[in-house]
Amino acid sequence: MPRTELDVTSWDALPVVLTVKQAAEILGMGLRQTYELAHLEGFPARRFGRSVRISRDGLRRWMEGSTSDEHALVR
Repeated sequence: MPRTELDVTSWDALPVVLTVKQAAEILGMGLRQTYELAHLEGFPARRFGRSVRISRDGLRRWMEGSTSDEHALVR
């Protein structure tokens, strides 16, 4: 199945559940850094077997600082 680029012009246009690669593209980060974020408490990631998925809406809340600032990257 061919991969398509994300439409990041609107949150609603994004998939409800993101892969780490998609989240990295949205965040403007590398895959390794995004996987590291996925292991932080408070980051909206879930593990399904060996796969990691990230909630689109949870990512938005996390980016807006609505969740705990305990692990914020910039203070």
